[in-house]
Amino acid sequence: MDSETNLEYYKMFCKKCEELDYVYKKVERYDFLEGLSVNMRESVKMCFRDIGSDDLREIGNVAGSFGYYLHEIRAWNEILKELNDSEKIEILFEFVDPLLHYCLFLPYAYKNQLLHSICQLTALANEHPDSMKAFSEKMGKATIDNANAYAKNWTSWPKLKSSLKKLGNEAFRDATRDYRHSYNHRTSINIEVGLKSRTQWKAENGRISITHGVENPVPLINAIDALTKQQAFVIAAYDSYAALIKEEYMHLFETK
Repeated sequence: MDSETNLEYYKMFCKKCEELDYVYKKVERYDFLEGLSVNMRESVKMCFRDIGSDDLREIGNVAGSFGYYLHEIRAWNEILKELNDSEKIEILFEFVDPLLHYCLFLPYAYKNQLLHSICQLTALANEHPDSMKAFSEKMGKATIDNANAYAKNWTSWPKLKSSLKKLGNEAFRDATRDYRHSYNHRTSINIEVGLKSRTQWKAENGRISITHGVENPVPLINAIDALTKQQAFVIAAYDSYAALIKEEYMHLFETK
């Protein structure tokens, strides 16, 4: 596709972005740690303030970008509805696939970003050497089980734990045919256009059968619908995360 045609499609896209209602949940900004005065000798408080302030901002920005990119994908989908498969391939490759790839990976990445922050900040808020030592030994292992070990005694944790379990859940994996896993561990599925060859191996009664066939693409609208649900879960998880960090902040800074 030549550059002039691309430009015309991009103009159409910009118009669609303006016409479409923005249906995605907005991110609330939590700034209760910004500018907080801390005595230099209070090292735990200082670390909590600096790390917490950065994490609340950066993780909030990721949540906000999710809705923004999904809005753009919806706008492109409106244009794709009017095109044949050959024309769709050009638009998908040039404009949609990078945004879609980012969004399909985001629920998993976002969960891990939250878990790392929860483990680190809660290890500090617990104010116990064993908690801090445990985190220092497991920096790269921020799992829900590890987060539960740090946060189980905080009242905000159960709601946050429930929210985390919805990110990249089974319903999302089914709707997108587990795109992330497919992309990471074999040739990925296609979205909207293009068949994908697939081979299945089966061992039964001492015999092995191998079948080779094709897999249809996931319709783009199916991916959009699944991602829209995940975007709401991302915002809910972020709000619950902020509630936990605020609870820990209150404990560190207002109960001493």
